[in-house]
Amino acid sequence: MRSPLRTAMQADRPQPPRRSRTRSAAAVLAAALLTLLGASAHPAQAAAGYDRKLSAPPAAAPGALPAVAPPSDPLTATPKAPAASSADPWAVRPYMGWSSYSMQVYSGNSKWITGDQLIKQSDAMHAKLQQYGYDHINVDAGWNDGVDANGRPKPSATLYPQGLQKVIDHVHANGQKFGLYMIPGISPDVYNASLPIAGAPGCTTHDIVAQPPRPSDYWHIGYKIDFSNPCSQRYIDSIVDLFAQWGVNFVKFDSVTPAPG
Repeated sequence: MRSPLRTAMQADRPQPPRRSRTRSAAAVLAAALLTLLGASAHPAQAAAGYDRKLSAPPAAAPGALPAVAPPSDPLTATPKAPAASSADPWAVRPYMGWSSYSMQVYSGNSKWITGDQLIKQSDAMHAKLQQYGYDHINVDAGWNDGVDANGRPKPSATLYPQGLQKVIDHVHANGQKFGLYMIPGISPDVYNASLPIAGAPGCTTHDIVAQPPRPSDYWHIGYKIDFSNPCSQRYIDSIVDLFAQWGVNFVKFDSVTPAPG
């Protein structure tokens, strides 16, 4: 999907940490980030099976015609129960909820996503739609403003003067999941700044870009990350850890159609 907000978001870095969330949340976010940023796919799951002996049907009498089951009437036939599925439980159904994208586009204001607006949408969903399974709130492009000292996205102080954490906590109090918008890669500014990567002594944001630098996304906003460099994994981990500390439950990645490089 080509977002008109593409210039509003640089997809590579989070913000001030808050340690209160579980490592399991970080693992889930890490899987999503690595899949979309170019890491190897996760291993296939083995399907459980069983052995069963089949006995031959009784022989038909000489000259007898084989028995044929009468066709069932689709209007009166009893429907069969669906077969048990061994599918990945993460893909049972799509996320059901609300995204700020449409309001940002059709209001003509990409900065529509203020803390007050997001809280109102969360409350409306809680009152009218949550009983039907709608429980995800996604904040689209423009929620961040620059990066922190380690090259991770930092929430806009203008949109969230009381902190984005207040919005996240409100969404959680309503029994909902909170998500943020990202674009793969690392911005040229963060690359050129050569910022130290949190929790990775000796690693900088300049070290992790594939050489020569080339686009990582459809809009050519960021540079492709070189995952053969261990520092790249540490950078992604630092973003995942930060998001998990805030309580971010999922991420939406945009501009992930095939790009050069």
